[in-house]
Amino acid sequence: SKIEVKENQPVAVGDVLFRLDDKPFRLALARADAQLGSTRNDLLASQANYRDIQAQITQAQNDIDYYTVAFKRQQQLATNNFTPQASFDSARRDLQVAQQKLASLKQQSAGLEATLNGAPAADVETYPRYREMLAARDEAARQLDHTTVRAPIAGVATKVPSLRPGQYLAASTASIAIVATDHVWVQAQPKETE
Repeated sequence: SKIEVKENQPVAVGDVLFRLDDKPFRLALARADAQLGSTRNDLLASQANYRDIQAQITQAQNDIDYYTVAFKRQQQLATNNFTPQASFDSARRDLQVAQQKLASLKQQSAGLEATLNGAPAADVETYPRYREMLAARDEAARQLDHTTVRAPIAGVATKVPSLRPGQYLAASTASIAIVATDHVWVQAQPKETE
């Protein structure tokens, strides 16, 4: 998008040589930031769901204890014909429903625990899914930073006219050369008589 040096201009390490159009890279960074935030929210929601399910498991276990006592009471009463069969059947159904609910909650808990890598109380930043999104965000930031091309060495900029604003540069394409001036090297092959 912009060339910052002229032909044969001396440059120091870190001087800006040219700038690439950074709009696609800014958009990629914004997208990566959004995905990182979304992943963080998903993991926090999974942790909250896990805690909620643990509370429901505790309640379901208490319900099973209660319905077990009620079922045994109804069973004794039914054996002596002191209660209607419907009460006994209702107590048995309540106990079975509570047992099925507990089994379902335990399966949900195991699934969430697997999603949270077996550490449901860990910091969100330690989960692999979050670290993967963080790495993608860092890569997008690195690529955005590389839209400003800087001189890697001190020297003189050459081949500048071969680069024009609006020109498409493929990745790893040589564009501007810098001839180092720190270490002058003269190569000569004189004849032995000269």
